[in-house]
Amino acid sequence: MASHEAARRATDAGYMNVSVMADGIFGWKNAGQPLEVASTLTPIDKNSAPPSTDKDQ
Repeated sequence: MASHEAARRATDAGYMNVSVMADGIFGWKNAGQPLEVASTLTPIDKNSAPPSTDKDQ
């Protein structure tokens, strides 16, 4: 429920366009939604990021 708490805090701070992804980042990616990955990821971060596809390039 950490994402729900973060969303609550964001709305409490005045942000209006706040969403919680029920299936997380993997659900977002599996739904074909765009994903940007920082180019400065460490090797550990790269191993935990969802696999990229040609669509992500």
